[in-house]
Amino acid sequence: MAFFKKAFLLAGFLAIAPLSAFGQSLEEGIKSYQRGNYATALEHLEPLAEQGNTTAQGLVGGMYADGYGVSKNSQEAVYWFRLSAEQGNAVGQASLGNMYESGEGVPQDYPEAFVWYRLAAEQGYSLAQYKVGKMYETGRGFHKTMEKPFPGTVWLLSREMIMLSSI
Repeated sequence: MAFFKKAFLLAGFLAIAPLSAFGQSLEEGIKSYQRGNYATALEHLEPLAEQGNTTAQGLVGGMYADGYGVSKNSQEAVYWFRLSAEQGNAVGQASLGNMYESGEGVPQDYPEAFVWYRLAAEQGYSLAQYKVGKMYETGRGFHKTMEKPFPGTVWLLSREMIMLSSI
């Protein structure tokens, strides 16, 4: 599971990383993260995360979620994912949704997970679209009385179409 989380976070945050916004330090932090040199990555990323860079916040959150270069700390991971998510970062939103769905660092709360996944899905983040579709399919995370503007199959199919178009 940790490998999946690492790949999920890295791919997502790299896809939206505004490298020019914070310059060389973000680039060095990402390169260090990719090489598995997490102590160096944290040296570069944590100051940027504190300055509000959503990509850095998400990567730092991922490091705490999986214990890369730091002691595993789910509450700290939630803190960083929330900062990223609240600024509208789709990967941060999906990561926070994952924490609520799994009950890591926060009490398990499917409706709250659904809210965060849905925000990310509406921005086109394919993994979040899949999660929304699965939650519709299983009935987790939303009340039966909630309006369903898109059936779960639409969310699931949009994820599959994105995957097929990248082949």
